[in-house]
Amino acid sequence: MIRSTRSFAAVAMMVAAMVLPNHARADGSDVAAGLFGGLIAGAIVGSAMAPRQPAEPVYVAPEPYYPEPVCFGRQQVFDPYYRVYRWQRVRVPCY
Repeated sequence: MIRSTRSFAAVAMMVAAMVLPNHARADGSDVAAGLFGGLIAGAIVGSAMAPRQPAEPVYVAPEPYYPEPVCFGRQQVFDPYYRVYRWQRVRVPCY
């Protein structure tokens, strides 16, 4: 809705500018007033459209990390190359 309203307003302004021409003249300080007014209007519109920054950074504490305890045990595995049983270190649940 807002987009269509802005589009319609922009088209209406362009049509009005083409249909009703106003010839430019340099009578006194009209040019300086126009430049000054354009700069002021541009500054106001530019500051209104500029993205806003947050007032101050917000610190959020991370969640605490509690790693699970790691326990190791021994397991006997068969080594097919040498055809013997060897002991291997493996992770086991801690109780």
